[in-house]
Amino acid sequence: MAIKIQRQTASASSASPPSTLPYGELACDKTAVLYVGNSSNYPVKMMDTNSYNQVGNLNLLDNSDYKIAQAGYNGAHGSTGYLCDRWQKYTVTGSMTDEGMLLTPSAASAWLMQYKLLTDTGLSEGDTVTLTVRVDGTVYSGSATLQIKSAAADADSMVDTDDIRAAAFIPAGNTDRIAVYIVIKQTCTLTWTKLEKGSVATPYVPKGYGADLAECQRYYIRLPSESAVCGSQSANHVWYTVSFPEMRIIPTLSVTPGDMKFSDNISLYSVSKWDYSSIRSTQRSITKTANTSSTVPVNTPLFASNGWFELYADL
Repeated sequence: MAIKIQRQTASASSASPPSTLPYGELACDKTAVLYVGNSSNYPVKMMDTNSYNQVGNLNLLDNSDYKIAQAGYNGAHGSTGYLCDRWQKYTVTGSMTDEGMLLTPSAASAWLMQYKLLTDTGLSEGDTVTLTVRVDGTVYSGSATLQIKSAAADADSMVDTDDIRAAAFIPAGNTDRIAVYIVIKQTCTLTWTKLEKGSVATPYVPKGYGADLAECQRYYIRLPSESAVCGSQSANHVWYTVSFPEMRIIPTLSVTPGDMKFSDNISLYSVSKWDYSSIRSTQRSITKTANTSSTVPVNTPLFASNGWFELYADL
């Protein structure tokens, strides 16, 4: 079966479709607008650059509207400062407003950064990517070839305004990932950021809170202590199991030091030492033991309170 495509003569004085077009056939005018013949043999406009650009490409970033903050805004994942989930920060603080993330830098070197593995994006060195941001109500975008750079400051600017400078590059020390780097020049409101493959900026479409949370929890999870299943193992030992969604790698577990206590609804038992050596399962639960400062009734169900568990699998 052949598809017949009519095309307008390039020397035509103006772009226009044919006056009639057999049902099912295609026609293209001199500006590359595409038409198809309907059942009345009349050309119907199907696609042009403007309508194509209303189809949004996949956003390759996570938490692109900054609404997920499991550790709180301006919190930390271990020793690393984060603005919110997936966005590391340096000398800048943020607060969520109705218009987006209000960012206040405290030094000229203020920045945000998100890393993502190339295998999770389908990108590789030499690909063209487009970065789009909405800052103070205005949308800016720019494209560049994805290159390996030894420092973020060396990356070619894709967006450069009075408020921000943004770039995407492959770090020379970690060539398995892409970095999106946003310098915060002055106080401004960042509503969203989009990274996509290709040289054309397409509309921003949020993934939605649930999808974004699931993506973020591949890298970091914070759970209240009440989520643990606990029981006494011996007079001075308590075991606890923490269950969690599957993460990108086996995570590292951290417990809020000094705050976590166990109770049997009669007595409250302080924890004197946490044991991190007894991981007995991998990706969906971790079982460990803790030493208590006082004798715990053996084989007694317990519950944890006044603390939280953190699971790290960040890049």
